[in-house]
Amino acid sequence: MKAIVSEKYSPPDVLQLKKMKLNSAERKSNNVIVRSPLLAYFVLSYTFFWGFLVLIIVILGLLRLQTDALPSWLMPIIVILVSWMPNLAAVTVTGVIAGREGIRQLLGKFLVLMECVV
Repeated sequence: MKAIVSEKYSPPDVLQLKKMKLNSAERKSNNVIVRSPLLAYFVLSYTFFWGFLVLIIVILGLLRLQTDALPSWLMPIIVILVSWMPNLAAVTVTGVIAGREGIRQLLGKFLVLMECVV
């Protein structure tokens, strides 16, 4: 007796989309993100993280506030926002490589993961 296995539709990965789209023009591209997406991800993640922190410090400097003068509820919000900067870098790299379809797939996987957790 054969067991019937229901297979869910699995959209292609972003890397598969990249391979499908990769042609000779993109191989010679001047776009650093297309040529080396992993390096671009780490550089963007680092840049977004520290850029956000520098922005917070500049804003505090313009308002002439010390970090000790911040309300206690604000620091967890800043930490949460800063912790999402690598995700922003991932969405940026995915958008450059695979476009809107790649971002849709990436966020779709995130939502499926959230459904499984909840």
